[in-house]
Amino acid sequence: SHEVATAVDEGGNVHATWISDDQMPWYAYSKDQGETWSVPMMVAPPEVNETGFPTIFAGDSGRVVIGYIGESRDWNESSGGGWSGYMSIMTNVFAENPLITSVAVNIPSDPLDILPDCGNIRCGGFGDFIDIEIDDEGRPWIALAHNAAGSDEAIIGTLTTGPSLYGTILQ
Repeated sequence: SHEVATAVDEGGNVHATWISDDQMPWYAYSKDQGETWSVPMMVAPPEVNETGFPTIFAGDSGRVVIGYIGESRDWNESSGGGWSGYMSIMTNVFAENPLITSVAVNIPSDPLDILPDCGNIRCGGFGDFIDIEIDDEGRPWIALAHNAAGSDEAIIGTLTTGPSLYGTILQ
C-alpha cells in the first residue's frame, strides 16, 4: 500500500502505522529513533476486512491511538459491506500482548460510505482529510471529512469513558 503515518510519544519513542499489502492497518514502534523496530501487529477489529487512510497520535510513553476507515464484512452481507471510521487505542504497546481497544465512530449499520469506488487508495471524498488528536485529558478525537459528490460532511468521534493516552481512565 502507499500510506504511512508516524508519531513520537512523550518518552521519545517513534510509532508508525501503515496499510499493508493485505489492506489492513499495521503498527510498530521503535525505542531507538528508528534504528530497530518491534514486530509489526495488525490493529483492526475482527469484523474489518479492508482499511485505508491511517493516522496516528502518541501520548505518554507507550500510549497511541490509530485512526483509519475500514470496511466491515458483517454489518450487511446483502449489500457487500460499508465503510466506517475507526480508532484503535493502545495504552501499553510495550507489553508482550498489548491491549487494543477498537471502536467504530459510526454505527456499522449506518456506514459512512457504501459506494463501489471505496478502497484503500480512494474512497469517495474520504481521502481529503482524516486526522486524530488527543485532548488535554488524554481523550482521543478522530475527524473524518467526507466530500462525496461535492457535499461537505464532517464526522467527529471521541470517547466519553475509557482508556486515556495521558494519565488514567477517562470518567
